[in-house]
Order: sequence, then C-alpha cells, then structure tokens
Amino acid sequence: IEIFEIIVRYALEDLLRVEYKDMPVLIVESVLFSKESRHAIAQLMFDKFQVPALYLVKDSVATCFTSGRSSGLVVDVGHYNTKVTPVHDGYVLASTITSQPLAGYALSNQAIHTLENELNLNIVPSFKVKSKRPVGLNEPADYDQVNTMVTNTFHSYHLHKTIEDFKACVLQASESAYNEVFLSQKPNKTYEFPDGFNTSFVTERYRIPESLFQPKQFLLPPPQDGQAILSLPEMILKSVNMCDIDLRANMLSNILITGGTSLLHGVTERLYYELTNYVAANKVKISAPSSSIERRYGSWIGGSILGSLGTFQQLWVSRQEYEELGVSIIDRRCQ
Repeated sequence: IEIFEIIVRYALEDLLRVEYKDMPVLIVESVLFSKESRHAIAQLMFDKFQVPALYLVKDSVATCFTSGRSSGLVVDVGHYNTKVTPVHDGYVLASTITSQPLAGYALSNQAIHTLENELNLNIVPSFKVKSKRPVGLNEPADYDQVNTMVTNTFHSYHLHKTIEDFKACVLQASESAYNEVFLSQKPNKTYEFPDGFNTSFVTERYRIPESLFQPKQFLLPPPQDGQAILSLPEMILKSVNMCDIDLRANMLSNILITGGTSLLHGVTERLYYELTNYVAANKVKISAPSSSIERRYGSWIGGSILGSLGTFQQLWVSRQEYEELGVSIIDRRCQ
C-alpha cells in the first residue's frame, strides 16, 4: 500500500495538480484484489488523502463498459497474468475467474531464453550503445559501448524493453497448431537489435507465442514444481463451464479480448480457431479493439466512461457514509 500511496500522490500532486479534498476518485481495481487490499485503499483515500467520495470498479467490468456492454467474458492477456473473467449484468462472477502467470512476462523470458540459449545471441540493451555502424545480415555488431555501472534491476528493465520491441516486431501466433515443417516455409522476418546486429527469424517467430496455446510443449523455461499450466483456450472453457448453464452461450458469444500481450499478431485469430474446435463456430464471437490504446488501457477507458454517466453519481461512497458506516460500505456499494 506504501507504493500505491506514492503513485497516487504523484498522479494527483505532480501530474493533475488537484486538491484532494475537492476531487472524487474512481479507482479501477483488479478482480484478484483481496478484501483487505480494498479496505486498505479506501482507508488511504479517505483518511490520508481526505477525498470527498470514492468508488472502486473491477477492471473486467470497466472493460465491458468500454465496448458498451454490461455482460461478457473478459480475456485479459496482460504482462504478468492472464485473467478470464465472466461478467453478468455489471457484476463479476468471482467464483468462475481463471487466472495464471502465462502472459507477456513469461513470453519475454521465453524469448530471452530462445535468443541467448538456443541461438547464442548476445542481447545488448539500448542504454549500453553509444553509437553503432551498419553491418550486413548476421555479421557481428560494430558499436561503441557505454561503460556505465548500473544495478541488475536497471539492466533487467532495459533488457525487457528491448525484448518487448522484438516481440511486437517479430512474433506471430500460428494460424493453427504449430507445425515446424509448414512454418519453415513462411516468409522470414528480419530484426535489428540495438547494437546494430541484424538477423532473420522464421520458426522462432511462431514457436514462442505457441506457449499461449500449447504451454506444456512449448513454454521455456518449463514450469517448476510440476505446476500445471492451462492454455488460453483451456482457461476460457474452464471459466465458461463454471458459469451457470444458462449463461454459457452468452459468454461464448461475448468474448472481449484485452491486454497488451493480446496485441501479438495472430493471437485473436488463433484463439477463435482453437475455440471452434470445441464449440460450434456460430456460437463463438470474439471482440477485440483494433486500437492498441484501447487494448492496453481498456479498463481505464471504461472507468472514465462509467464516471461520466449521470446515473453513476448515486454510486459514489461519500466521506460521510464512510465515517458513519466504516470501510464495510465499500464492499456493499462497490461489488
């Protein structure tokens, strides 16, 4: 909660430059937040920041509002986690949520593992490159290095930034199950690393994202301690099957895909292909915003839409209600 306080203070004081006591605050929270975390946030906002009113909205509910819906199956393929959340009439069906750490960070680690351990490439983050000179395909990099002492966390952060660019430019989900012979005939993709080294990728482009659909066979490094990892389609079907039988068809026909990792080329199309292997094609409908901004910040946009509705004003938890009824009012009002 201390880190959250620092972020809120920076946003309100340094960026927005508003007076806390004059500004009602709507916070988009993860569906995985515990009751204790929600209470701590409410106490922080009311007791320390002295806000006049507060509301907490679940991120999956806010994502539904972005597309003008009150119900749907929200598939959030983010950085550290992938969450599948059924939402019905504006309420999260908490007992049916499926979540696991098969997301962007896992794919980044797999990309690093593939580049360094399988292809023997040395990934040089951009902060280490002072200047570089053009070289031919697969020729050694010719660059001047910046000799700066940095912490391991600083180096790791910039290494992952480099890999994020690599993922966006190179990786693509295969249209169907990974077939190395077939995919080796696909056009290659050339990528230049920050130090100027450039090379082409073919099967690696498809093998890394395949972890989302066949993690048992393709995820590297493999899960530790025998951890069971479900594929993205398996997570969706698990959540749907935990819903009331009357809601399942509606969930499958209202799949909303969001999150930065869902922007990898071909992920939405492959997901549709996989789901229609289990369910009739006319029963599956996937909606995915074409804008990367909407995909990355869909829940934030949905929160702004919710906060601007005239009917929303009656949902605020006021300071007076908090002082009279205590933090439990958050659980009753912000479901």
